[in-house]
Amino acid sequence: MLLTSLLISGANITNDGVRVVEPVEIWSSVWDMLSSALSVLNCIQEILTQLRTIFDLIINFHKIQNSMYHAAKDELEARQNYDDSKLTSEQRVNNGPSLQACT
Repeated sequence: MLLTSLLISGANITNDGVRVVEPVEIWSSVWDMLSSALSVLNCIQEILTQLRTIFDLIINFHKIQNSMYHAAKDELEARQNYDDSKLTSEQRVNNGPSLQACT
């Protein structure tokens, strides 16, 4: 009871000679800790935003890379088909009926 009355009255020392922290000091410390925590949370939020931006860039890069890969693959297939058709038509011309001179 004595301790409570001393705290309420703002005294700093109990009857045992132990320093008592005033409620204002406690709340000030709590406020400082909360302010620090809020500052850390704001920094974390900024970092998360930057990480999200990096992630979005990676996804966009992957989409572009995938698109380029498929375009190159299609181009290669088209070239191979063209070369195959060119060879086939050359073979038809070379292996066509030969004209023999009438003797």
